[in-house]
Amino acid sequence: MLDSIAKRYVKAILQSWNLEQLEKLLKDLNLLQMACKTKDFQDAMHSPYLNFMQKQEMVFKLVDSQDKKMQNLLSVLLQNNRIEILPYIYDLIQQHIAFEKKSYHGVIYSKEELDEKIIISIQDKLARHFGVSLNLIQHRNEKDGISLKIEDLGVEISFSKERFFDDLKSYILKAI
Repeated sequence: MLDSIAKRYVKAILQSWNLEQLEKLLKDLNLLQMACKTKDFQDAMHSPYLNFMQKQEMVFKLVDSQDKKMQNLLSVLLQNNRIEILPYIYDLIQQHIAFEKKSYHGVIYSKEELDEKIIISIQDKLARHFGVSLNLIQHRNEKDGISLKIEDLGVEISFSKERFFDDLKSYILKAI
């Protein structure tokens, strides 16, 4: 529900702000969107003991920007009690900027630590294949296999030893 509301705000933002302004907005909103995820900030924003001006002052101090467009955006969100959608707005604007710049981030999950040369090789081949700029990072997990996720492109590639052996057993049994 909040995601669909955020899309309407982002649509309006994208119509009135250029790419350079969006990047500045993203930098300014970073701290604020992280604060929106905390219980204390949410409690303060929904507190009946703080009036609109006090809430606005608190939000403006967190952002610390003199940009009138951003201040107007934050004021509208506060007036409509929609400040909690800021993380969604942040994510949608970040996705839009990545799409415009064709610059994406991905994650490689594996049990063992991969060599940096291998990660760079995978990154370069995928970047050429998709025609984008790509940055891959590695996260370790306990699964016996390897997987790659690039969420903004909708790409997920995985290889699992368990699944490979299950498929091999099934193939052998079918052959007999």
